[in-house]
Amino acid sequence: GIGDDSTRAQGGSPVGIKLMRDRRGSRAESIRTWPALRREEFTGPLGAHAYIQQCIRIDPGDVETVCACDPAFWDEGLWQLEHLRQVALELSGLMVLLLDDCTKQKCPQMKASDEWVFLCAAHRLPQECCAIDYITHTLEGTTAVLNSNKWLPTRGIAPPLESEKVFKSIARRLHRIFAHVYFHHADVFGRFEDQHHLCKRFLQLVKQYHWIKPHQLIIPANFHRHTHTSFAAGASGAHGADASSSRLEHPAASLYSLFDDPEEHLEIENGLRGDAV
Repeated sequence: GIGDDSTRAQGGSPVGIKLMRDRRGSRAESIRTWPALRREEFTGPLGAHAYIQQCIRIDPGDVETVCACDPAFWDEGLWQLEHLRQVALELSGLMVLLLDDCTKQKCPQMKASDEWVFLCAAHRLPQECCAIDYITHTLEGTTAVLNSNKWLPTRGIAPPLESEKVFKSIARRLHRIFAHVYFHHADVFGRFEDQHHLCKRFLQLVKQYHWIKPHQLIIPANFHRHTHTSFAAGASGAHGADASSSRLEHPAASLYSLFDDPEEHLEIENGLRGDAV
């Protein structure tokens, strides 16, 4: 793999040592400026994830390229898994930016606009949490599941087909984080999105792999057309015509109302909760 001179590329030729890391004492302007590697050089259990990170580093706004999987190199299930890991990783950075603004006092409920309230499943019984606790619990649970041998195989190995249900359940939870920040912390959302294009990439993955049905999406599909200075206006006006096709049609009393068949997903929800505790 990367950094391993004993690994061979798919063509059979040895791959030299490729250390994609920053040296001690590196200047800020030289961080992560190492030369891009060819796709066939990304071998080993971390190859797919490292390649995704390289694509993001080169151009985070080109989400079509970042999300495109070449089946000649990686399994589609593995590609989805590594993208979800990367989204969860970057969402941790967004959570840090929210710490001063998304407090228990300011956001006592996990809401998306004033219409949607979600319950947190990181408890024995789903219950309300303040938004920052819901986000924390969701990211902790997501990380636990995506790194759990109970649900997924060894790193770098294609996950079982039944993992698709787990991916969809995780995607719905992560979508609620984006929705809360979009509607209630528009300035933070805009500044973060302008730099990382994370929500745009996430929605591209949602569309590409059908993780969430279009009518269940809360964030307007054209949100990325706004600049960070107009995100607040875009979020507050999301109840208008631009967002009508992206809003859910029925108020949600809990996260289970978002499921087409709550009983079908109950086992997965319980599994996520069990791994998170």
